[in-house]
Amino acid sequence: MSAQAVVLSAVSILVAYSILRARQGLLMVSVMAYAAVVAWIIHHGMEMLMFALGGAIGLGVLGLGVMVWRLVSTQNDSERHSSTEENTNNDPLTENIGS
Repeated sequence: MSAQAVVLSAVSILVAYSILRARQGLLMVSVMAYAAVVAWIIHHGMEMLMFALGGAIGLGVLGLGVMVWRLVSTQNDSERHSSTEENTNNDPLTENIGS
């Protein structure tokens, strides 16, 4: 494995970690580093370009999947929370507690 592949793999792992842990500052730095590595690879050799593009597409799909998963889980949590509030407000046992 060449040094280019090792560097690109390390930066890809950093980007994936920052997406999964929702660290926006780390994500910005790691995406800029990823872009710099891809530009370096394009400048120095086309053989690594396909590897870089595959990694970029994979990270994009991973990021999109995480965003959809968080959106769905947030909606489920809010629906669960609102249904809990409705149940406690309409419960005849809890209405008489204050009287």
